[in-house]
Amino acid sequence: MPTLPDDVVTGCGAPPYPGCMVEQQVERTPTPHILLMTRAACHLCDEAAAVVAEAAGAAAVSWSGHDVDADPELRAEFGDRVPVVLVVPRPPEDGSADALLDGATEVGHFRITRAAVSGAIDRARGR
Repeated sequence: MPTLPDDVVTGCGAPPYPGCMVEQQVERTPTPHILLMTRAACHLCDEAAAVVAEAAGAAAVSWSGHDVDADPELRAEFGDRVPVVLVVPRPPEDGSADALLDGATEVGHFRITRAAVSGAIDRARGR
């Protein structure tokens, strides 16, 4: 039986570790979340939403859309520069601008491509 490091073996006596429970050390892949900053009556925002939905679905990640005009902080941050696609390390816990933008990396704005979104998801996952 292979020798196991002490920190992963629990409830064991001396080797060969009869009846031991070995805790698996699993490296977890980060699961990013996609944010789409939009506004009403924005045809580019509608196009970006379709691209984000497709890329997020293919990568099995969540995404959410946020109207910048509904939040003064988001309006100040993005102004007329919508749509904007951002990748964050995890889904935001609430809809506040601080929570939404914590750890955010911009993928792009105005014309969004699936390749750009997919590449950003891969980078966020460390691939």
